Amino acid sequence: MTLQPPDPSALPISETGFYEKRDDRTNLVTNSDHYQDAPILLAIEQDKATNVSGQVMALTSAVLASRFNRNVDLAYPDIPLESLVSHPLLPERLRTRAVTEMELGDPFGEFTGVDREEIADSDTDYSCALTIGNPSVQAEKIIRIDSCGWAARITRNEQIRGFNETSPNPIGPAAAACFGIAELFKSLIGCPPEQQPGNFTFDALTLRVEPGELHTTAPAFPDDIELGTVELVGVGSIGSSLLYMLPMLPIEGTFTLTDPDVVEYSNLNRSPIFNVKDAAEERNKTLAGERFICDSVDVRTFSERYGASRAQDDVVPDIVLPEVDSDQARADIQYSRPPLMLETTTNESSVNVARHIPIVDACLLCHFPPGESSYTPACATLDNGSIPDPDEEEEGPDAALPFVSTLAGILLAGELVKTNIEEYPFSPSFVEIETFTNFSTRMPRYDKQHNDECPFCSYCDDTQYRRLIQNTKFEDLIDLIDRD
Repeated sequence: MTLQPPDPSALPISETGFYEKRDDRTNLVTNSDHYQDAPILLAIEQDKATNVSGQVMALTSAVLASRFNRNVDLAYPDIPLESLVSHPLLPERLRTRAVTEMELGDPFGEFTGVDREEIADSDTDYSCALTIGNPSVQAEKIIRIDSCGWAARITRNEQIRGFNETSPNPIGPAAAACFGIAELFKSLIGCPPEQQPGNFTFDALTLRVEPGELHTTAPAFPDDIELGTVELVGVGSIGSSLLYMLPMLPIEGTFTLTDPDVVEYSNLNRSPIFNVKDAAEERNKTLAGERFICDSVDVRTFSERYGASRAQDDVVPDIVLPEVDSDQARADIQYSRPPLMLETTTNESSVNVARHIPIVDACLLCHFPPGESSYTPACATLDNGSIPDPDEEEEGPDAALPFVSTLAGILLAGELVKTNIEEYPFSPSFVEIETFTNFSTRMPRYDKQHNDECPFCSYCDDTQYRRLIQNTKFEDLIDLIDRD
């Protein structure tokens, strides 16, 4: 069985109704609808199309572009996918797979595969192009990306320096696609220069967006990633983006997916795996997510809130991924005294990556003090095209950026991979990565301290906590850092 794009006429929603719902929160970013139907081109250099890195960049870029733009040409060769990139529910050729994924999320858009010769002869005036490597294209604005391993490069309107190595690691390439699509989107909505960088690099191992060492083939990407039991609480925009990456990773273990919510049309602007049929049928998010995970990973689903059943109590996780957006859910998770927690959230136009080693690092409630609303982890938000003033009250719904939550899910996948590399951890317990900037200022990265007023840490019995997480896969991380 493969996933097939639906006949638009068979859907219980019109084209107008679909875009009203899907683009509602993206529309709040800008007063212009230019980003929706401006002709854009995605292209890949022939040599890049034959390896894992190039194919991951191509597919991720395509699915993200289709979540906000309805007029995309793809200059991709229709060549067989590498086994690490292929998925049993989707076509096995690059261009066909890309167009299929785009049409699954938007059956009304115009997503067209074109040959390189057609581009040269075309009279289409592309508003913007995103290229992987340096294929020859003509467009008003050109964003180029390249990647290998954990490393990514992005340039604007000039040639990009490629990598001479190859790697099976999909994290850097997928992140490169997110950054590239972010720059394309920012160009289309006319962001000011202080929000549009020229050239920059990103290292997904150390989570640095600045000049410095780029990790490509070292440290070596694990042949097997043994995670034990992973408990994903929340299969929303970030959780579903994590699941988009899982089939590309050699993961061994069990995933439990917990979320009471169903897929809605508004989710389709920022989730790479939910499709229009999921929204039309109001499919539970855990079931939509389970479908995308390959057979190599065991899956259990709970279509209910966290802590709602005895069956959930039977789960003994080795890692918890708290991708939730309510004080009560966070409190329920933290008071269950979880083992290692890895978490990515979105705050306006930035991604926040957090690690919670029990006892050592600040806990989940230190990061999200109950009752405080200044930090908004639920989804990627932006207020009318500029970073909101924290002293101003927000009114109405938040805007949602199509690429920020996906970047968060990809970096969460990267954090899971890193647990199986000897030198782990590679970054402080809190790192922020801002997308609406020119990267001229250093981004926050530090080991977050325990909050003296935290309702959990203030009364936590460390001895009991150690006993409860005994024999979990990563319990020895407690001894990496001495608590002051």
